[in-house]
Amino acid sequence: KADPRGMIAFFKVLEKEGAAVPKEFEFLSDHPHTADRIAMLERQAAKAAYEPEPLLPGRSWKDIKQLCR
Repeated sequence: KADPRGMIAFFKVLEKEGAAVPKEFEFLSDHPHTADRIAMLERQAAKAAYEPEPLLPGRSWKDIKQLCR
């Protein structure tokens, strides 16, 4: 029950940064276009029949970063 808004935000940043890639090279990609991924995630989020739950309840991002060190 992860919140899809995080992935949507991630792909929007990726889309903005990827704007510098020339259109001529799009055919080399074996992944869906970023805009298509965003649209799919937004559709799924709109029809989700659940409330998102934190993946690590009670943990802050600072705690998680500390665990990774």
